[in-house]
Amino acid sequence: ANQPSAPFIISIQHARIQGTGLYVPTGNATYGSLTLRDSWLRLGNSPYLWYPAATSVIERNVIIGGRIEVLGGLTVQNNLLVGVQLVSMSGTMVVSKNTFRGGGVTLPLGYSNAGIVAINNYWGTTDDAVVQSMIYDRNDNLASGGYIAYQPILTAPDAATPVGPVYMFSDFNGDL
Repeated sequence: ANQPSAPFIISIQHARIQGTGLYVPTGNATYGSLTLRDSWLRLGNSPYLWYPAATSVIERNVIIGGRIEVLGGLTVQNNLLVGVQLVSMSGTMVVSKNTFRGGGVTLPLGYSNAGIVAINNYWGTTDDAVVQSMIYDRNDNLASGGYIAYQPILTAPDAATPVGPVYMFSDFNGDL
């Protein structure tokens, strides 16, 4: 537990994390920011980045499973996201140059101050209907926080985005 006047900074790079307890929901606010780069994560408990004191960054990682929820600013770029759901409840989440294999992006119901910009991502397809099925926004329910911009769509993974191998997590049973 810390205060807004004493925010923490967590910076993680070149890590292998399984079943993360990073930013788990406790019922208490935590204040700070997260920079997570060049790592491999198999999410157990989904991280909740609530009230970051500065924009947090998740970049160039392989992340498997779970949800990442944020109340505040978050930049998610150049990640391989396998079955990961990115959820914005407040502030703006910028999602770009990622490769999605399942999962997607969500603006949940009742959070009118939430926003996601998800342009220039590779969704595994250029079929607009398939991409829209990976996006939950006001097109799906008028009580959602708004509309998610997602075009243009990348036709191939961005060169700076990891491509795998995701099999290093021996307990992952998904079809990759």
